[in-house]
Amino acid sequence: RLAFEAWRGGVEPRSPAWGSHVQWVHPASVTKSICPQGARAVRDWSADAMGDVEDLTLGGDVYGQEVPDTFGGSFSWAGQRYIERGVRIATFSNVILSGNEGVITRGCDVFVPYYDAQVPWHENLPHNIVPEAPVQILASALWLLVMFPANFFSFLVDELARLAVWLSARQERLPLLVPADRGKLKGFMYDWFALFGGFQVIPYDVRPHFVGAARVAEPRFAVRKLHVVDWRDPPGVARRGDVFLLPPRWALEKLRGLVVDRVYGRDRRTSSAELTSTRTLLWIRRAIATTRRAVNEDEVFDALKKLLHGLPGPAWRFTVFSDEPPAPTAKDTVRMFHDADLVIGFHGSGQANQVFCRSGTGIIDVNLPEPHSQYTAHNSYALGLRYRLPLMQGGALH
Repeated sequence: RLAFEAWRGGVEPRSPAWGSHVQWVHPASVTKSICPQGARAVRDWSADAMGDVEDLTLGGDVYGQEVPDTFGGSFSWAGQRYIERGVRIATFSNVILSGNEGVITRGCDVFVPYYDAQVPWHENLPHNIVPEAPVQILASALWLLVMFPANFFSFLVDELARLAVWLSARQERLPLLVPADRGKLKGFMYDWFALFGGFQVIPYDVRPHFVGAARVAEPRFAVRKLHVVDWRDPPGVARRGDVFLLPPRWALEKLRGLVVDRVYGRDRRTSSAELTSTRTLLWIRRAIATTRRAVNEDEVFDALKKLLHGLPGPAWRFTVFSDEPPAPTAKDTVRMFHDADLVIGFHGSGQANQVFCRSGTGIIDVNLPEPHSQYTAHNSYALGLRYRLPLMQGGALH
């Protein structure tokens, strides 16, 4: 609220703006405040307020389990019962994207996304100075809004879920604006985008803070038609405070269905035992991580083998998904998790891949007794996975 009240507007682009880059009002004029009353925070993205909004789902369904099945002690986070959020596509005309979080502005209007509380607005609203770097003009783009751009979990579960929603609803291939640390995407991102096929990927420069506040908040792009997939609260439901990086179930289902179909085509199986007469345990190994890893992994494997081999039914085989380079390709990752009947892993980004597991797959989430650690639980309940929670002992384990 204070950031919006204090903002006096960014530098004005010339109108009309010709060429491939924005031409700004002459520097001698930029001292003039264009928003003397501060920012107008536009949180209502309804068709009446925006002009072009499509609500794909309204949400409202309830899923999850209030207290998870826990081993190691009685514990629940804020509650593992969720009210489904809605999914919408909004189209903004003649807007500017600024700051590391890509805030969307037009004049004095600031269009507020679902992750409002997580955006450091005071660091992102552009200053009233001409940007040092050229600001590119795009005719159209799909803005894959996501926090923590270098984090694999947020990229896969939140960013690619938005892309899957877009393709399911529109089937239109637009340039993708993707947050990128210092303007460079991680290599794994291109591999995953290739599964979706045929997109121009435009890195959105996320700058280090040591370059100064004004440069961090600078505009990056001006877009004539900017499309955004975002979430919304269902009508009449107050927002939980801990839904960050917990996409709607409907969006996760679209992501799983689209990606698995791309990898398997019509040869999708319902269980590994159907084609191999064996069941598969997939172990997520944090080989290069320094925390949340099993130092006695061989001992754990021996105990699991003894336990599983004594059970009736098809035999079990063990596979390992590891973060040790070279990491599995996107296609190989999807196959490993989709074929698994049971997945065991410590809290970490590798668990994001569980969104490609089949409904009914068992998930054993060795997790932290900390409130922010509910991501795997949420994804499991959203996608019909059988979730169990062994709790680690201790504090500050992340």
